[in-house]
Amino acid sequence: MDRRNVGRVEDLSIALGGDVVFYLPHKPRSLKSGTKHHVTNPGEFGFSSIIIMRNGRAEFQKINKAVKINAGLVKVQYQAEMFVYHAVVDSGYGVLESEGLLYMDNSGHAAEFGVGAGRTTSSNTGSGGGHGGQGGGPSPNFGGAAYDSIYTPAQLGSGGGNAGTVKGGAGGGYLHWKVGKLLELNGILRASGGNALGPNAGGGSGGSILIETTNVTGHGEINVRGGLGGSGSGYGGAGGRIAVKCRWRYQYGGKFINAGGLGGSSSLLLAAAAGTTYKEENMRPPQYRELKYNPSKNQTYLKVDHTYIHADNEGNDVPPATVIMEENTFYYEFDEAELTGYARLIFYHPDSEMHKAVNINFSET
Repeated sequence: MDRRNVGRVEDLSIALGGDVVFYLPHKPRSLKSGTKHHVTNPGEFGFSSIIIMRNGRAEFQKINKAVKINAGLVKVQYQAEMFVYHAVVDSGYGVLESEGLLYMDNSGHAAEFGVGAGRTTSSNTGSGGGHGGQGGGPSPNFGGAAYDSIYTPAQLGSGGGNAGTVKGGAGGGYLHWKVGKLLELNGILRASGGNALGPNAGGGSGGSILIETTNVTGHGEINVRGGLGGSGSGYGGAGGRIAVKCRWRYQYGGKFINAGGLGGSSSLLLAAAAGTTYKEENMRPPQYRELKYNPSKNQTYLKVDHTYIHADNEGNDVPPATVIMEENTFYYEFDEAELTGYARLIFYHPDSEMHKAVNINFSET
């Protein structure tokens, strides 16, 4: 559906069994309803509410840029689906009900594209895409390189390497969801990397999910798993990156999944590293929070009440490592770190002179 055909819709509801695809026209249109007048820019959709009902599905396609969706309420009901390639969503409230699905799987960079792209190896197999960690690949350099910010991930997952004419998997997509009041997350929010498309090719890396909200609750799942390598000797794609920044009440008790993809055989030498989850929450007003100093950026800032990092490779002892990184940063401070399932960790230093130290402060591990 061309956005020109929904230009006068204020409240969008997709009913039982509906399947609607939205694509972006090159020229903006105005959205009018009664006394309200919303002017949107190219590549933007604006609604008072978006509600996708049970067994309904909405897909927001892209042309060459991220989709921007503005709504007072975004609600994906029980057993409903919403698919975006990569998007910035700005809503007053967000609701993802149990068994509801908001996903960006396989919508990142194509095979052998992206910052951490996998490549065809000398043995004509595909290495895995990197993102939150190193992609699967031959030692000592492994597969695609890690990249992107642990604090504010904003990049697509990278594609896996090809094996001859067999294509690697695509990377996962990107979502930045800004919620003004409350996010209720009881369903699945997912940006997984794509599996290899055939034997011996590499899996794509998981994408990025960044959530900024005032309050968050629920028992759902946030997933940036890497894609599987192709049968035989294909290498797995790395997990992506998740960041949740909660300004006030953090009451989310669900899962974070950032594991790397397995290879095409039972050998863990073909598997990839886990990605990262970063979480921050504040329970006190600014006047009661601690003022800190960041020496790498020479600036002061208000300390977040509680920060947490997490990597979990689900019991798979793989050679590649998860990478903690932030541009122009050599000082990291976290209140809690949780490494499980044989995840291993590297802290990236932006300077090529490797003898320089990375400063790390953990309150709890």
